[in-house]
Amino acid sequence: MLQIKQLLIILWQQYQTTEKHYQAITLQLKELVNQSEPCKRFMKLEGVSQIGAAGLVSCLGDRKSFRNGRHASVYVYVGVTPKQHSSGGKVVMVGIDKHGGDKVLSSILYQGALSVISRLLSEPKTYKQQWLIALVKRIGIKRACVALMNKTVRTAWALLNYGTEYKIQAA
Repeated sequence: MLQIKQLLIILWQQYQTTEKHYQAITLQLKELVNQSEPCKRFMKLEGVSQIGAAGLVSCLGDRKSFRNGRHASVYVYVGVTPKQHSSGGKVVMVGIDKHGGDKVLSSILYQGALSVISRLLSEPKTYKQQWLIALVKRIGIKRACVALMNKTVRTAWALLNYGTEYKIQAA
């Protein structure tokens, strides 16, 4: 019994040390994000936090390697576009692939999109909110989250490529 207690004390100390390191690294990341101009622009997008902005900058960092926003959001890079199975001229689109792309960034963007959609008001104030409300009614919450993720990546690529600021368009 005494050996188990000693082992648990050692494990608890290791957990506390790991938690302190995690908090220190998270603080450093937030400081770096607040100093980065592209990250500041990305955080103005709906559902993008500091960690999401850092992930987008790391994924889209070399904007010249992408032809356009669609190319940036395809399966290989972020994994927020649906897979396509086509044969004989018949196009079949299925859900996003859970085995490809940057899984951590996808999950962060999904959580951000879910928080935006869950806080939607019945009376939209922007064009994006109008689009989201109609999309949720038509295809459901989860698919609307994926669509918002895709739109976020494409918008982030455009902001990075053209060096512009994100502007919210009032309805």
